[in-house]
Amino acid sequence: MVHPRAGVAVVECHGEHDLTTKAEMSELLSRVIRDNDLVVVDVSQAAFVDSSFLHVLLTADRDARSLGKRFRLQVGSAALVSKAIEYSRVLDSVDHARTREAAIRDPEV
Repeated sequence: MVHPRAGVAVVECHGEHDLTTKAEMSELLSRVIRDNDLVVVDVSQAAFVDSSFLHVLLTADRDARSLGKRFRLQVGSAALVSKAIEYSRVLDSVDHARTREAAIRDPEV
């Protein structure tokens, strides 16, 4: 995890994210959302994600909104992960960006 500025945390996801990482990721995102104003989950370096991981993202987005926080997904060009996210329609409801710069940008900018 990196903190590009105060109140902003970026959780970088590498490797595979599925049922085996669901609980750990869910707990991590819950804590990070409580402690920051904007949380970005960067999946641009992830090799694989499944529906349980996508559910964690949707839950984190809902939780952030309920606390008045912002949640954003940074999606790269990795074909398998991008397609999974696209086909699941997660991007229809979760704020997202293609680059780190855009992901951490305040919405007013």
